[in-house]
Amino acid sequence: PAGSGRAPLGAAGSQAAGADAPMRLTLGIYVGLVGLAGALYLGLSRAVDPTAAFGNDRWELSALLQRPPFLGREAELERVAALLRDDASAAVLLLVHGPAGIGKAALTRAALAEAGLTDDAATILWGAADLHEHTPYAPVVAMLRALAGAPLGHPRAVERVARLVEVLAAPLPRDDAEALSRLNPVLQRLLGIEDEGIGDALGERSAEDPSPRVLRSAVRRALLLVVMALRARASDGRPAVLVVSGADVLDGATREAIAFVAVRLGAALRVVLLSATQLRLPASFETCFRSHRLELRGLGPADAKEILAELFDRTPDDDELLALVEKARGSPLMLVQVARLAIETGMVNRTGERWTLEGFLPQRVPARIDRVLAARAERLPPAARRLLATCAQLGPGMAPSAVEFVGVRLGMSRDDVARSLAVLVDAGFLGRQAERPGAPLAPVGRDDGAPLSFEHPILREVAL
Repeated sequence: PAGSGRAPLGAAGSQAAGADAPMRLTLGIYVGLVGLAGALYLGLSRAVDPTAAFGNDRWELSALLQRPPFLGREAELERVAALLRDDASAAVLLLVHGPAGIGKAALTRAALAEAGLTDDAATILWGAADLHEHTPYAPVVAMLRALAGAPLGHPRAVERVARLVEVLAAPLPRDDAEALSRLNPVLQRLLGIEDEGIGDALGERSAEDPSPRVLRSAVRRALLLVVMALRARASDGRPAVLVVSGADVLDGATREAIAFVAVRLGAALRVVLLSATQLRLPASFETCFRSHRLELRGLGPADAKEILAELFDRTPDDDELLALVEKARGSPLMLVQVARLAIETGMVNRTGERWTLEGFLPQRVPARIDRVLAARAERLPPAARRLLATCAQLGPGMAPSAVEFVGVRLGMSRDDVARSLAVLVDAGFLGRQAERPGAPLAPVGRDDGAPLSFEHPILREVAL
């Protein structure tokens, strides 16, 4: 895989943010990762024998469960959709907060669809703060990687970012187009894929590592130009939407960049922050946004039963669903993960085309979502557990080729990597990222498959 091995732009940005945050791993340090992941693997011997009872056959059963439908929350859905869709006199910010796994991201996706903002012309940028490494600019990096079609480890990342800049510059006025083109090295450095020429781009010809102040100014200017270009391409007057997951750990540099964009776009911008806590907004947000808050609470028993009924092909009034509903306590993520754990431990079985639930014992299921996920991970076949730990070290999202690259250097065959990935994806540990509206904007060359990401950030925390 290509890459200069230099730290991404956030390395300098962390000084300005007031913390020396560890940097996101890049392909240039994969070899160094081998020793770390190998050491991590020493503790994975508790996994069950994949040929024994409740081994691979259980994972195949677990894979039969499909992603649950979005149900309930009609009032919340309408409120969020209205904020995204309706005219406003200023930039709009919505903070959606609630416990991890309560369905904040699912609600946002449904609201974008309800507001008519899921077509390829929609200006939607979605990124996540890094809950583990607290990396500066992590949400901006995720937005740009999705837009360029260049997930972590993509062998043509440099080419794809350059092509993205070329396409985005086309609809901009001449001065803005030239400014965006000059910032191409900044975007490449931000993604950790290249940094030659960055001094010239920032007007610091003698500085290989420009000052944090100069870099922050360049990144926020680049983000503004990217959003402006996307809206110019659409030419339909709809607002741009920035969505940030994990806003609890949103870094100061990214907050400044978002506020900068809000001041300049005004009523043409919507920002949705997803947070596990009732976040206190910074003063800069209060002055440039018309802000709203929405607390998301657990699903009611009727909606939870309807989701389980869809999963297990039952009717919502089936009393055998009650024990699972009570265990999940209104969390959609907990509903699915408890169901999977029950299958993988033999408490839920399948006879022919019917699931049998009478063997479910709530006392055998942990009460916390992280412990449920840990119990599932401990039962993985050894090779799949090893690969899951490796993926967690790589980051929240990665290219399949990057996973294979590291897996092979850990001594796994390519077939072992492929089989283990199949288990992790089919059983809901990893997911193949669906393309976001308008992304990738200008793909170059052949892909090696949809980017991989953890189905939920807690899964990565458990695997680390």
